[in-house]
Amino acid sequence: MVRSGMSRGGKVVLVLAFMLAGGALLPWALREGGVAAGLSTVLTGEEVSVEESAQRARAVQLLKEGNYGEAYDIFHRLLTAPARDARAVCEDLPYAWECLARLNRMDEIDALIEQSVEAQAGNWRFLVAAAELYRQLPHQGFLIAGEYRRGPHRGGGEVANSFQRDRVRALQLMRQAMPAADQDDNRAEAAGFYLRFAQMWLEGAGGVEAWRLGALTDLETLPDYEQGW
Repeated sequence: MVRSGMSRGGKVVLVLAFMLAGGALLPWALREGGVAAGLSTVLTGEEVSVEESAQRARAVQLLKEGNYGEAYDIFHRLLTAPARDARAVCEDLPYAWECLARLNRMDEIDALIEQSVEAQAGNWRFLVAAAELYRQLPHQGFLIAGEYRRGPHRGGGEVANSFQRDRVRALQLMRQAMPAADQDDNRAEAAGFYLRFAQMWLEGAGGVEAWRLGALTDLETLPDYEQGW
């Protein structure tokens, strides 16, 4: 992210203007900061964190006000760029899903999760959040021209479900998170990670379904979508 060179006081003015504008620079701030001067400097890590937090707060407010499209656009930007706040970005994903669900755009969530996982690959807590969301999503959808679209659909298509595929993808993400969780200094959270990992293995295979645990799950290959609900 680039902006013009300015004094420290000018930097504070510009950051405050960014926050007040909900992520858009106010014209007077552009003049105050001398953005048009053409002298460029890179934002410091602290300033990026301030702006990231301001955008996140704006998105949450927009969501509360029912402006789901605008809120989603901000959450999308936050999720698909490396985050400064490794914990806060974990909350952005379910917020983004809520926006898509309310906009009746459920079929976009899979692409968003995978783009976000790529951007936040070094954040094991985010990988867990992505795995959790895969487990919580509706697993029903339609195959249309060979492409799976999650959620309801009008106008044809073959009814299909992604239950096993979502389960395996969630387990893959948990396995991906494991090395970083092992190295985390917060041993309580690391222990909680393994407890949740164990629970995920049992989901859909507990109680009278325990016999399913006798079948090995291939974590190298995602299973195909299945016909029916």
